[in-house]
Amino acid sequence: MSQNIKHIIKTHQDKIFKTCLGFTGNPEEAKDLVQEVCIYLWQGLEKFRQDANISTWIYRVTVNTCLMYKRKKKIDTVGLSSIHELKAGADNTIDKSVQDLKLLQQLIAELPEKERIIIILYLENLSYEEIAEVTGITTNYIGVKINRIKKLLTKKMKEHGKVRNDMA
Repeated sequence: MSQNIKHIIKTHQDKIFKTCLGFTGNPEEAKDLVQEVCIYLWQGLEKFRQDANISTWIYRVTVNTCLMYKRKKKIDTVGLSSIHELKAGADNTIDKSVQDLKLLQQLIAELPEKERIIIILYLENLSYEEIAEVTGITTNYIGVKINRIKKLLTKKMKEHGKVRNDMA
């Protein structure tokens, strides 16, 4: 493996893992997917046109790999990387936060595939432009979709008593 691909993978491995984890909800499956993504990156690096940002191309490869995996395994779950960042042995407040994140994870899993991809990439702090490039949707429409998804998720969280009416 060339130095270039090693550097690319090392630089982006955390984001690749978080994105894979967002699709699988399972750290072990996410690790397997990261390996697949790395293989696809290595195989496709020569074909990378460099008319896009390398990180956008990496996200596109990662998302496509995750979608292929999901279709192959017929898995319909999603995880949020932030749920795994909470420390073990937490008090009731953190336990409640974990429960809220699990509910949010479940609600995101119920979204249609395109919306799920958009919100996962948004939660990974990609810009609207980067999300548009990965998904093939216009930047303006990404903003509209994210606002709609947020409103829908807020409404569903309210229905579960997780958001006060005066806070939304």
